[in-house]
Amino acid sequence: ILQNRKTSMPTVVLTGAGISSGSGIPDYTGTDWLDPTVPTSEYLYSNFISSKRSRELYWASCERFRRLVSRVDPNKAHYALRSLELAGLIGTVITQNVDGLHQRAGTANIIEIHGSIKKVRCITCSWSDEWTSFIEGQGANHICPVCAGLVKPAVVALEEDIPKEAWGAAITAVDRCGILVVIGTQLQ
Repeated sequence: ILQNRKTSMPTVVLTGAGISSGSGIPDYTGTDWLDPTVPTSEYLYSNFISSKRSRELYWASCERFRRLVSRVDPNKAHYALRSLELAGLIGTVITQNVDGLHQRAGTANIIEIHGSIKKVRCITCSWSDEWTSFIEGQGANHICPVCAGLVKPAVVALEEDIPKEAWGAAITAVDRCGILVVIGTQLQ
């Protein structure tokens, strides 16, 4: 059903916030993540770079979201995609979500175009690591151990570019697919 039988090209699935809402995950600008009393502009990538206050707000919002994600489980939609992957009916899941629920459901071939809330990365040299107690203990000015650049949660901030590697992998997967299934995204 999900394979283009004529060309034998793989099916690719693109998921957005709607697929995780059944697990209790709000969308990126939901009040469970961003503080509704703070102007959204404070969360812009340019402000993260230039303002200690914005960095503090961004880290705090990501920590709130990280705690929320740790308390929820993948839902039937996540497990259904894993079953389709195991059956060979889909090749790749491209997700806009940063919650890691596809991985927790067991899906293997995933491209996270907006990053992962479980990781941190340097904005200068792209050093990356798991969100650790080392990072948590540094306050708003998390410093890269490699180049001394600023470290941020490895999720794409408002107005930040999608990482080239993730974007390139997503474009390649879509270019090579026979069918693209879009689930739970407004594609804005």
